[in-house]
Amino acid sequence: MTLCGIYNIVNRINGKIYIGSSTNIDDNTAKSRWYKHKNALRNNRHKNEHLQNAWNKYGETNFTIRTIEETSENDLLKVEQQHLTVAKFQPNKYYNISFVAERPEMNKETRKRISKALTGKKLSKDHIRKMSLSLKGRVSPNKGLPMSDKQKRKCSIAHKGKKQSEKHKKNAAKLRAKNYIFLSPKGKLVYIHNLSKFCKIHKLSGSHMCQLAKGNPKYKSHKKWRSVS
Repeated sequence: MTLCGIYNIVNRINGKIYIGSSTNIDDNTAKSRWYKHKNALRNNRHKNEHLQNAWNKYGETNFTIRTIEETSENDLLKVEQQHLTVAKFQPNKYYNISFVAERPEMNKETRKRISKALTGKKLSKDHIRKMSLSLKGRVSPNKGLPMSDKQKRKCSIAHKGKKQSEKHKKNAAKLRAKNYIFLSPKGKLVYIHNLSKFCKIHKLSGSHMCQLAKGNPKYKSHKKWRSVS
């Protein structure tokens, strides 16, 4: 009888775990997920290099598989993702490379080959449209989670030296722009969306107007302009 659900491959020595899901976890046949894991590990060709290295170090007898939750095939990935989301907060306790269900795990060599094959290739508009449609409505597993110092350093290095196009700068400025309400020297209310642009047009000090908008008590007015935001 086949068993559908979520399983753990557990290292008996240090308790470290690999989380996976399958419609056939372990029925003692060549089609079962556990058989396929063992076959790959025994031949030193498992796609998860962390698990493979641990298998080589501790030996087959120190690993076992456990079914942690049975589920229907329709709910399989959803339930697996719930377990992976919890595991992501303690990555050092798990062998999983990816904490997103259905995302394939690849060793360094495979990632390099894929990266080399895709370098310089441009996606067609139709391809981009299809990707956009396929991702529509999905919530990123990283949403709401703060970036680690390591992630921040990687982002900083990745963007270092890159020049932004004028179009990108303008779009970024629009996103940063806030709405303000000022009282003009003539006593009229003026609604301002982009304060920096407004100051350039009317030859006002951007820093002074910004301090007024922030409500800094040291700044009462600037060239008879007052903030009422």
